[in-house]
Amino acid sequence: YSKRLAEDKIKQKINEFKNPKEDIILKYKDWRSDASALPDSTHLELVSEYQEFYQRLSEDNLPRFETKFESYLQETIINKIGDF
Repeated sequence: YSKRLAEDKIKQKINEFKNPKEDIILKYKDWRSDASALPDSTHLELVSEYQEFYQRLSEDNLPRFETKFESYLQETIINKIGDF
């Protein structure tokens, strides 16, 4: 019985992860395309892929570079327009 409850909870969390609330989608534009490669909740035997994805996100810490990247992108666009 408790195994079934745990499986149901994991399935719910997977579905919430693959289909997050709108604020997540607005903040992270590529969320759906990045998460689409992960297995559906019907394949609980592949849950380790979610663990690896989470570990990669934690280790890469990409949000830390978001402001620097946006600044670089803006500067590059301005330079390219100036060169044109």
